[in-house]
This record gives sequence, structure tokens and C-alpha cells, in this order.
Amino acid sequence: MSTNAFDQFEREFSQDLDRWETSREQRQKRLIVILPCPFCNNEDVVVDEVKPNVIAITCEECQVIGPHADLDQSLEVAIQRWNARKS
Repeated sequence: MSTNAFDQFEREFSQDLDRWETSREQRQKRLIVILPCPFCNNEDVVVDEVKPNVIAITCEECQVIGPHADLDQSLEVAIQRWNARKS
């Protein structure tokens, strides 16, 4: 690889790295809101690993377990599914 090609590759990699870092910082700054239980209105819901690599929001008051699939589910997806309300 020539020096110019290597320099170009290094610049592009550096730009990608900066973009990834900015994206991660933006995700970390977001305020995460978990709504109360839709059944008993309990606000003290918890994040639980209901199966290996499957995260769900649960309510210890009425024992409901939030939506989840048998596949891996991240915390972000678990919160989105828990917070989804049918109007």
C-alpha cells in the first residue's frame, strides 16, 4: 500500500471513529423513560433478564412481564416494547 493510500485510509478510519464516538455519546445523553405498569399503574417496574440474553421490563406488584421474544432482546428494545401503548 502506498503512503498516500495509507494516509487516505487512516483519515477515513479516523472520521468513522469520530462519527461512532459522537453517536455513542448521543445515545448516552438520551433520557430513558420507562412508563408505569399498564395494568396496575405501579411506577416501580424493574429491568429483568427473563431468559439468557432476553431483557424485559417487569412489574413486581402484579407480576406482569413485558413483551419479549425468544430471541436476544436489548434493553432499548425492551423499553420501547414496554412503553408502547395501544390507544
